[in-house]
Amino acid sequence: MLIPTHGIFNFNDNFASEDCRAALVAGGIVLIKTDPERDQQALQQIVGTIGVAQIHDLHGTSVWDVRYDESVDQEKGTRSLTTREFPIHTDGSFESPPPAYVALFCIEEDKFGGGETLFVDSSDILPRLSETTKQTLCTEIFKLKIPQEFHKGEDYKETPLLDATGRLRFRRDIIQLDELTPHMVQAVEELDTLINSDLHTQPLMIRKGEIVIFDNSRYLHGRRKVEDNRRHLKRMWFNLRDE
Repeated sequence: MLIPTHGIFNFNDNFASEDCRAALVAGGIVLIKTDPERDQQALQQIVGTIGVAQIHDLHGTSVWDVRYDESVDQEKGTRSLTTREFPIHTDGSFESPPPAYVALFCIEEDKFGGGETLFVDSSDILPRLSETTKQTLCTEIFKLKIPQEFHKGEDYKETPLLDATGRLRFRRDIIQLDELTPHMVQAVEELDTLINSDLHTQPLMIRKGEIVIFDNSRYLHGRRKVEDNRRHLKRMWFNLRDE
């Protein structure tokens, strides 16, 4: 079970923010049920009780829409504005530092069953990586191209993909593979193969009015193809107040 019973909360006048925070830190993921008719203020209020929002872009955007936009190129455009599937990744892997936590609030769910969110627990992955690959991911510098929608003045981020505490940052499509040595490419391929194995994938359909919050380095995530163009999520990145 991806989210245990003690990690499920209701957002109301008696919202147990400290219990929610403790469950998030301990287990890495929680689910909060809200009134399905609530707007993004509920998301901002919840994040504000346990953390500090991290902005996405130069405009200071802290709440990001994840929904179909007909004006966006559906093959090459900003993928959060398309119906494409998302390969498994961590959010903001090009940030300094990446956001510690991600919150997803479902405004409208996919009525046709698409857009299912996929999670992979890195604690299942890291022990299965070869020691050579872990050493490479920790010590070598990988060049990441910063997507235009998240541009804040720099075009690239140069960084290891794994730190000494086991925190991952990974989004394969922005890694400049043609600039890597063969053993660095091999490390990326080994990690990518493991995290995209069905053996480690845990699906979750986020329903209207539900908020899923998760540790961004522990739980890599992706999604299946969206079938309903009305599907709409709101996303926030944040860090805990004492971090």
